[in-house]
Amino acid sequence: MTNLIKSFVRHPVAPNLAMIVMVIAGLWASAQLTRQLLPSFASNQVEIAVSWPGAAAEDVEALITQPLEDELQGLDDLVSSTSTSQEGRANILLEYPESADMGAAQDRVKDKISQVRNLPATSETPQVSVRARNESVTRMVITGPRLDELRTEVNALERELRRLGFSRLTIVGLPKEEIAIEIPADRLSDLDLSLQDISNRVRGESQDLPAGTVGSLDVARQLRSLDQKRTVEGFRQVPITADSSGRFLRLGDVAKIQRQSVAGETIVFANGRPAAEIRIERSEAEDALDSAEKLYAWLEEAVPNLPPNFDVVLYSEVWRTVDTRIDLMIKNALSGLVLVLIILFIFLNARVAFWVSVGIPVALLASLVALFYFGGTINIMTLFALIMTFGIIVDDAIVVGERAVTLYQGGAGPVAAS
Repeated sequence: MTNLIKSFVRHPVAPNLAMIVMVIAGLWASAQLTRQLLPSFASNQVEIAVSWPGAAAEDVEALITQPLEDELQGLDDLVSSTSTSQEGRANILLEYPESADMGAAQDRVKDKISQVRNLPATSETPQVSVRARNESVTRMVITGPRLDELRTEVNALERELRRLGFSRLTIVGLPKEEIAIEIPADRLSDLDLSLQDISNRVRGESQDLPAGTVGSLDVARQLRSLDQKRTVEGFRQVPITADSSGRFLRLGDVAKIQRQSVAGETIVFANGRPAAEIRIERSEAEDALDSAEKLYAWLEEAVPNLPPNFDVVLYSEVWRTVDTRIDLMIKNALSGLVLVLIILFIFLNARVAFWVSVGIPVALLASLVALFYFGGTINIMTLFALIMTFGIIVDDAIVVGERAVTLYQGGAGPVAAS
């Protein structure tokens, strides 16, 4: 290091070129660094989710959660296992060491689960995934007069957000819907049918089936029968049987058919009105401030086009924390420069004051280059570290500059003083 300093002192072009390179590289790195709230780190958790519609929490625990936990106990490198059993659903969270290969761990979990043969026949296939760590950007609450109208507008807003590039969206407050078919018991008795008979006939008349191929080679086309019913009116037209007078009956003639919310779904209200929340998250490669800027630009156009009595409110705006920290760092840098200039102008000459002040932003820009090179990001931890180092940089700049001037004024030559 001493030899490097001596070389820079004797060859003034070299430090000037180094300074220019650090400034240009620092400005480039600052544009490339991702701004976010927390540092990026890999997930070390595997999540297993199993749905069993209509089952009580006790049954889910006994027939799904417990058999899966028993089979998963022998996994290698497993740190802990946490399970939750609720009505219609089981969740198991497996935690691994930070150094674990999560791809291999996920494959081992899938192999173990495939060996469990006694799960309920009506339960869905277990879903195994590495738990993602998605950082929130903001949350948006949309309120409207009625839930059905709200659903239409929220779905339209979701499509617009995905078109803009927001791929990680979670909607809360729009309960899943189902088509419920209710038939009185006496009506079934009159028709000499059971619920299972009705179920089989509805299933047989409402499904999409492949119908072969037409043509060959380049003009070949796949055919498919699209008979799946997706509306209340469609189910009303499903043929069932003939009554005692020989009249042909459809499902709508004997049953009450309606679209309704699935029981147990989350419903949200804001100020006494039906509401839905859209949680907007970003991927690791996306910049939190860029995402927020794009979102606000879109809102300025989208909100005025909403129907009357619809309101949009943003809250939990995580990106503002990042923006505040960046502003704090810039203010500290500027105040540090001003203080250094004032102090050095008072006690030293103007030339020394100028070059000492120049060294502070150059040092910070060089640190951004190092941060980018080692894969870091602009987050609250790195910003806090930079803010803390302002004091060190300012102190060192003043001490070094003052010491060199003192030696020079004491009779030492410029090279020796430097």
